[in-house]
Amino acid sequence: MNNKPINNYYDDCDFIFKILVLGDTGVGKTTLLKKIKNNKFNKEFLSTIGVDFFSVPCKINDKKIKLHIWDTAGQEKFRAIVKNFFRNINGVIYIADISDIESIKNIEYWINEVKSNTSNYDDIQSIVVINKEDLININSQEYTDIIDNISTITNKYNLKFVLVSTKNADFEYLETNIIKKISHKIFNHIIETGDKSFILPNNLINLNNNSIKSCCSR
Repeated sequence: MNNKPINNYYDDCDFIFKILVLGDTGVGKTTLLKKIKNNKFNKEFLSTIGVDFFSVPCKINDKKIKLHIWDTAGQEKFRAIVKNFFRNINGVIYIADISDIESIKNIEYWINEVKSNTSNYDDIQSIVVINKEDLININSQEYTDIIDNISTITNKYNLKFVLVSTKNADFEYLETNIIKKISHKIFNHIIETGDKSFILPNNLINLNNNSIKSCCSR
């Protein structure tokens, strides 16, 4: 966790987005996030106890953003604890393991958990990350069937998904397809709705200013 004094911590960014990472245990949530944070792959199984936290910087146009990322445990015994962190989230990253069909099916469970435990579901921006792509032969019928299954689930909830291999992907790929993608979605939602609840009180931004515009159409 960042040890900077709280006042200084907020002084050097324009927005802070609270991101929750959800998925079954063993899908590689923590390993993926640690690679994004440290650009290192840890092949050991890392099981989160309750909830872990770290901050990632991002820049959209000229706006400095900090993503407060909450890495949650997937084990059933921790799910009551995890629900306490649903409050005031701006985005969700759902993660599943491409080689674990049950974890893919359970994307729907996690989506419904967010729906049931938040009052602003329609304002929460989300993406689905399918991890461990290296474990399945992309030329096989099994792979095609799995992708069809994922597409059916994500289309049902109007979500996009990205395929990754934490083991093989470089930092730039993960940053572009996960961190920047979720940041763009939240930022664009702010522009479209004029919602100022995400903006730091010491640096209010005029959302009607033409210099602040959507930076992508995704």
